[in-house]
Amino acid sequence: MAKILSICGDDRLRYTRQILLCRTGAEVVSSRADSGLELIRQQRFDLLVMGYSIPVDMATQFSGMLRHRWPDSKVLYVSFPLHSERSRIVTDRIADRIVDWTEGPDVFQGTAQELLLLVEQQTSRQPMQLPIAFSASRSAPNSD
Repeated sequence: MAKILSICGDDRLRYTRQILLCRTGAEVVSSRADSGLELIRQQRFDLLVMGYSIPVDMATQFSGMLRHRWPDSKVLYVSFPLHSERSRIVTDRIADRIVDWTEGPDVFQGTAQELLLLVEQQTSRQPMQLPIAFSASRSAPNSD
């Protein structure tokens, strides 16, 4: 099962995001910023969700730690219209995708789902198949 870490400084917003993210079918852990790094150190997350309530330097730390520990994980940043310059900086440095909160819950949830699918595709690898010639050469030694 996929796992999402949602970090938010506002309790009501954190609760709302958790409800929306649970609809993706993933396990969701919601956290305040002060415990975000510790959670990333302790557990594997497929998706990190942060927003404009998290300072850029702190968001950079969270994203950096997540990508260092789990390179296939993705980061979704929720922006606010008044923070368009900040959103550009965040997208360039921190996030794989950015969603403006005014686009509504369906866009937010859909983008989270898309990123989880990308992680799943990157991490689910088919077992390697040996080439036929290699398999044949590994048969019992020739007794000639």
